[in-house]
Amino acid sequence: MAYALVAHQRNGSTNTNTFTSAAIDTTGANLLILILADNSGASTISDSKSNTWATAVGPTTVGPDSRIFYVKNPTVGTSHTFTATCTGLSPHICVLAFSGADTTSPLDQTNLHSIAGGTTIQPNSITPSVANCLVVSGASYGNTADTLSIDSSFIISDQGKQVNGQHVGIGAAYIIQTSAAAVNPTWSETSANLTAATIASFKPAAATVTPPLPTIVRQAVQRAAVW
Repeated sequence: MAYALVAHQRNGSTNTNTFTSAAIDTTGANLLILILADNSGASTISDSKSNTWATAVGPTTVGPDSRIFYVKNPTVGTSHTFTATCTGLSPHICVLAFSGADTTSPLDQTNLHSIAGGTTIQPNSITPSVANCLVVSGASYGNTADTLSIDSSFIISDQGKQVNGQHVGIGAAYIIQTSAAAVNPTWSETSANLTAATIASFKPAAATVTPPLPTIVRQAVQRAAVW
């Protein structure tokens, strides 16, 4: 089964502290991914379905920081909310819910990169281990005016500028590869405020193989076709 995006959203703190997102419907997803941007990468993540979140990669080391969390084979459904818990870290999150994931061991390759501030940043290259992987990248930045862009055919699912006294800036993007290939996308914005980028690939569910018909059944089908 191929990857498909089921739902996504972005929410940020309104006062630099703990917040809970608006609700979305994650029904049908078997992989949840959450990209966090905050001032140190130390915010903790939880959700209304009591899933256990694992760190895929991060935090980075130059604030605003970036970190990617995930849940394999999660509990999903309607009215699904997500909470970033912290004090004074200006958290901002992007959530992506996908179907089509390997539910046993989906996390594949990861990388990350931090800079003091620039107009572009790359998370450093990864090469997924198998075809049809989902590759997700996150970015963090400290700008109140500029929007982000990304190359390498990545699709930006959500992005949000920094709001002073509330949350730092964030970007989330993904690509579903057909063939496994090295990838190192470039995030861009016009002011020198990009500070961190992360990337992670996730393996797809194994393809369903239809077993061959037993010989006697196959012969019967062939005879029926001739008749």
